[in-house]
Amino acid sequence: MSVTDKDVDDLYCEVKARYTFTFDLKDKQKEQNENVMNRPTSDCFALLPTGHGKSVCLPSLLMHQKLGVQCTALIITPSKTLMDNQVVELRAKGITAAGIKQGISDAEKEDVFAGRVTHLFAIPKALREGNWRKVLLNLYNQKLLLQACDEAHTVSERGLDFRPTYRQVTLVTSILDAPISAVTATAT
Repeated sequence: MSVTDKDVDDLYCEVKARYTFTFDLKDKQKEQNENVMNRPTSDCFALLPTGHGKSVCLPSLLMHQKLGVQCTALIITPSKTLMDNQVVELRAKGITAAGIKQGISDAEKEDVFAGRVTHLFAIPKALREGNWRKVLLNLYNQKLLLQACDEAHTVSERGLDFRPTYRQVTLVTSILDAPISAVTATAT
């Protein structure tokens, strides 16, 4: 069964009420979410303007609402600060989010190792570490809805010497059983 604009609107209304979101979806956001939800085994790319809300978290919230089961999104982000901000915002809304990093808080670590996290953020460097790869494969691989690459332009925009760990992300993403959704405001 195909997901329509109306389905996305209806699901979003439920998610918006449940998590007290204060914004409405723009047409391009609806289109992005429809693509992810209608092609659950296909990769997806979204090029949206800065400030247009390229939320990589929303499809998993909508799918969770639609299916009634917990699914997880792995969000790969280029910046620890960006990751930390997103985790704090989601946890404040009651969404189990955590960031894979050194110095992870005890509460986040407990959620991660119990398999309860619905939004698992990671910087590329952390994905190279063996313990986190094992956690992803053993606890989350079967319930991964998608792997999202936030700010995807950083993979190639600044050349091969910029954050070389981003080039190694495929060592992890290729062994996980979930499609990749890449989002950016800048495509080069």
